[in-house]
Amino acid sequence: MLASALAALLWGCASRPTNVLLPVAETSPSASKVEMLVATTRSRSSNPAEMFTGERGLAPSFAEITVSIPPASVRKVGEVA
Repeated sequence: MLASALAALLWGCASRPTNVLLPVAETSPSASKVEMLVATTRSRSSNPAEMFTGERGLAPSFAEITVSIPPASVRKVGEVA
């Protein structure tokens, strides 16, 4: 039980992946696209591949993004790479 609690605390403090939102010019024609509205209390990042920093902003920030999802035939369902 103590080990589980300690592991949860460490995961909560772990760094997040960087540059995962780097825009790409083209996607597979068979990919589906999902438009998403984002609202956060984090500050905007100057790096477009991050969008937001880990620091709290002075006001809420909003963004609109489009995520392309490869067809199930070329990925495992539920897997994000």
